[in-house]
Formats: sequence, structure tokens, C-alpha cells
Amino acid sequence: MNMIAEFQNSLNCSDPVDVDNCAELARYAFQTCHITKANKVGYFECPASFDIETSSFYSDAGKAATMYIWAFGLLGRVIVGRTWEEFVRCVETISLEMRLSSEQRIIVYVHNMDFDFQFFRKWLSWNKVFSLEERKPVYAVSTLGIEFRCSYKLSGYSLETVGKNLRKFPVKKLTGDLDYSVARHSKTPLSTQELAYVINDAKVVMAYIAECILEEGSITRIPLTKTGYVRRFVRERCFRRYQRNQRRISSLYQKSSAYG
Repeated sequence: MNMIAEFQNSLNCSDPVDVDNCAELARYAFQTCHITKANKVGYFECPASFDIETSSFYSDAGKAATMYIWAFGLLGRVIVGRTWEEFVRCVETISLEMRLSSEQRIIVYVHNMDFDFQFFRKWLSWNKVFSLEERKPVYAVSTLGIEFRCSYKLSGYSLETVGKNLRKFPVKKLTGDLDYSVARHSKTPLSTQELAYVINDAKVVMAYIAECILEEGSITRIPLTKTGYVRRFVRERCFRRYQRNQRRISSLYQKSSAYG
């Protein structure tokens, strides 16, 4: 796959992409990644991720938290910004350059989306959000044609473990001591180590999704959650054995399956 070769080359680049230069990266992804259709929607075969770093502190109103850096991974490169205004500008540019819409989307994976989504959900408009329960989204489709999904619910592992299990695109989560007691904000100067952390986290998720694409043959074959693999296994094998009762079994299966 041409996309995989380009992804591998980009993954080796450690320099972040500035928000002002994200249009060039989006055009490159648009030209490199082909589209696969599923359920009348075209999806770019493109590994993408989103991650934020937050800082907690106490104010007069109680405990609060703020985002002080975000990273948007696209085809092996990582765009970095410090404010939500920059994030909105970034995703709007990607949507424009990749010609995204409700019928033509890119899937962006967020590790621990339960947490991150609460920070960026009010900055975008949404066509659909599917949650297991309150504040536990599995996926969210924005009006920009960007579909966010939870990679933690897909893998079932911490980001560190995901990195350790990578084989085709080995990217390990960085380890070390960061002083989380320091309250950081969008104008707080960051060290090289702090910047490398958020870039590397975005790359781990992208590498994981790239391996999933290779294993499944298409990004459209990746289930929403880890249990989706089990459901597919049962569906493909059990339904084949009971052809005569397939309609009845299929009906019972659909009723028992909320997501896949």
C-alpha cells in the first residue's frame, strides 16, 4: 500500500507541524490516501489521532483543569497547537483541504476519549454522538466530516501497553518524570521533553491504527470496540453454519448487540 510506505517515512520525522502549515499536510494526505466506502460513507484509509495534555489546579470555584497543548496526528506527522482556537482552525483547514463532509470522512482516534472529549466537544458542531453511558462516547461525528473514535475502547490497553505491542511500526510511549503539580497553560514555555511527550503519544495511536488497517485490510473493517472482534467472529462462523435459520439468528444477534 502506498499509504503505508508514506506513513512509515513520515513517522520517522520528529519535528512537529505548525498549525499555519497544516494545509500542506492535509493536501498530502488527500493525494496519498484512497477512499473506501462503507454504509454509503467514504472513509480515507489514513491513520489519524488526537491527544491533549491538561493541567489541574484549584480555583475559588473548586478543582479545575485546562488544556495547555494538543496534538493532531495525520499520516505519520503531528500538528501541534496550544489553544482551542488553533485547534478549530486546524480541523477546519483539514476538512477543507481533504474535502470532508458527512459522506466523505476521516476517522481520528483518541485514546481515553471519555476524558478528552469533554474538553473539545463544545468547540465543534456534531451530527451524531454515540455513548455507552453519560460522558463515555464511543464515537462522535462532527459536521466537518471528522469522525472521532476511542482507541482505548478498541485496544482495551493503556497507551504504554499499546506502544509495547506494536510490531510493524514500533513507537514506544515515552517514560520519565514530569512534574504534574505545576499548573501549565497555553503560554507556559514547554521543554523539549514535554513537547516530545505529546508528539510521541499521537504517534503511538497512529501506529496502532496503521497496524489495524494492515491487519484488517481497511479502516472500515476496524470495529468500534474490542468486543466488536468477538461479535464479528461469532457472526461470520455461526451464521455460516446455520443458513436455514439465518434470518431469525440475525434478528436475535442485532437485538443483543448495541455496537460493534
